[in-house]
Amino acid sequence: MEAVKQWYLDNLLTRMEISSQEFIQHINDETENGITEFEKRARSFYAEPLAHLKEKEFMEIMILDGCFVIQLLWKIVNGKKDDDDPILNMDCMFQYVCHDLLLLENQLPWFVLSALYKVTLGKRYGGPPFSELLLCAFSSLNSILKKYFNSYLDCLDLNDDRVDEN
Repeated sequence: MEAVKQWYLDNLLTRMEISSQEFIQHINDETENGITEFEKRARSFYAEPLAHLKEKEFMEIMILDGCFVIQLLWKIVNGKKDDDDPILNMDCMFQYVCHDLLLLENQLPWFVLSALYKVTLGKRYGGPPFSELLLCAFSSLNSILKKYFNSYLDCLDLNDDRVDEN
């Protein structure tokens, strides 16, 4: 799965036409108090201290996992299905990934996903708010009752940036 996540990240960076170093610089420039504070804040969301991971290793995990989620959601919403996409072209793999994303031990802090989205496909590149992307992706699944997501979308003030900040 790590190779698949890396493939998704590479596709995202290619679409953005930037290198991984430029991407890290974007994160540093666009996050409050820079990447060091971003990393500290992200660590604070986990029950265990994760002291075995150095700052660079921890941020690589956040970026790899976060960008995988963002790219996957974007592909679902926009109907982008590459012929060699290992998630969307294999029967039941997408459902497996969705189940895996919902496991508590696999969840990323919301602010990490939101911040990475803003730097990748969000405000910087004219995409909808992250909360809208997420809701649209999940509401497109046949296994989820659309009425619940649609009613939430109707009530959500998508122009309020605070929804995606916390």
